[in-house]
Amino acid sequence: MSERTFYRLLKKNLNVRIRCPDCMKAMTLDEFYKDHAPIRHNLSKFSVCLFCFGAHGWKRGEKRHGCNWTHMIECLKRFVDANRIRTIETLPVTTPNIPMCGDRCRKSRLIPRDMCVRVKDRTNELYDF
Repeated sequence: MSERTFYRLLKKNLNVRIRCPDCMKAMTLDEFYKDHAPIRHNLSKFSVCLFCFGAHGWKRGEKRHGCNWTHMIECLKRFVDANRIRTIETLPVTTPNIPMCGDRCRKSRLIPRDMCVRVKDRTNELYDF
């Protein structure tokens, strides 16, 4: 995966409310990525992955390697899923009860198909064959 994919995913989730797994402080992902993790937890986003709190690191200048971007993308997805603050914003929708009118609606009725502009031959009914 690439750098563009990571930053696109990060931008998509910037306004998601999360809770820091270390200090349990509520904030947006933008605040966590730019201010909280580098300052409060002393993590440098240039040498370690912020989302796994430094468990995966790289040497200076190796951040742009493909394997590091792949790790950061997967780690970001897991971090957002695990630490998202879930709120109930929508009211539960109740389905209206539709009255049933009996067996007549439940049973299917056979409708004769059109014979593609052909006329049904009923001569045998008329002459009692």
